[in-house]
Amino acid sequence: MSHSFQTFIKICCSWILFLVAALVACGLDTCTADAKYSFPQKSWERVDPAAAGWSVPELQAAKEYGKAIGSMSWMLIENGKVVDSYGPLDILNSLHSARKSFMSAMYGQAIADGTIDLSKTMADLGIDDNDPKLTPEEKQATIRDLLMARSGVYHVALGEAPEMAAARPQRHSHPHGTFWYYNNWDFNTLGSIFNQLTKKSLYEFLNDRIAVPLQMEDFKLSDQQYEDGPESIHKYYNIEMSARDMARFGQLFLNNGCWNGRQIVPAAWVKESTAPYSDTVSNFIPDGNGYYGYLWWVVAHNKSFPNTSLPDGSYAALGAGPQIILVIPKRGLVLVHRTATDSACPQDNKDCDIHYLSDSKVFTLMEMLVQAKK
Repeated sequence: MSHSFQTFIKICCSWILFLVAALVACGLDTCTADAKYSFPQKSWERVDPAAAGWSVPELQAAKEYGKAIGSMSWMLIENGKVVDSYGPLDILNSLHSARKSFMSAMYGQAIADGTIDLSKTMADLGIDDNDPKLTPEEKQATIRDLLMARSGVYHVALGEAPEMAAARPQRHSHPHGTFWYYNNWDFNTLGSIFNQLTKKSLYEFLNDRIAVPLQMEDFKLSDQQYEDGPESIHKYYNIEMSARDMARFGQLFLNNGCWNGRQIVPAAWVKESTAPYSDTVSNFIPDGNGYYGYLWWVVAHNKSFPNTSLPDGSYAALGAGPQIILVIPKRGLVLVHRTATDSACPQDNKDCDIHYLSDSKVFTLMEMLVQAKK
């Protein structure tokens, strides 16, 4: 072997190693998608519902029911293709609390990057708040505690619904890690910690690491903004997104974080973050919404969402309205629901005179859609 050829081989090997390192650094590890799943490119592909084994009359009944209760839109996706939909799918609306599941995904990415360690405490990170400030005991809460909504820090928070504030436990009533409470302080502080440790705006990270790789059709960085106030130094991070872009996120998780051969979110994190850690039955949610993972609501131990009979292992991002991304891995389904909380109801829907719908009625709609498969 000539010296020049050996030099050529060394240069090629160096470039290959460089490219592999670059791909890993950018979170572009390769993966193998489930053969039965397809992924939307510039737009979603649709199938004929009847040919795919769905009851067209039952899907029509779901449309009529959705219109009657005031739904803005919904999507039903099987194996990565749209079976049916209702209403405008491109309109941006606040995700409300469904934003938190996106934050969970970004934490998984940042952990893989090596920039976040879930065992770090609030004391380690220098996290505090307005008076009354956090005590040394409260500062022992870890990042993992916050992801599980088990921080034990019951400081007033931005973006709290009245029922959340009313159900908030007294300060210092529960040590960290011991008690589940749907706590906006935990969720907002996770945003502050994320910005601090990644040294990047969570919105820029969301754009670069999720919206762009998934080719979201309507997401714009300029539409995203924080909300602040005197109650807390930890800002509320609002996210505006369309139904069809929410569905892409659901499809990403359905396929264990793999998108068209690229591992966008680590598969191990998808599994860990959607595991059931806390039974959600409490004074705040008397009937419960199943279990809670890392900012995901989880169906487990035969405890499902209201008026549904979903299989264990299903999970959802839920926000006020309600806004829903429901993933049912055992059925290969992703369902999305939108309520027009940011704008007026659709002009052709005279029955829609409120902007927040009954969760139980919307979950009834979700059940109607799931059961329409024959």
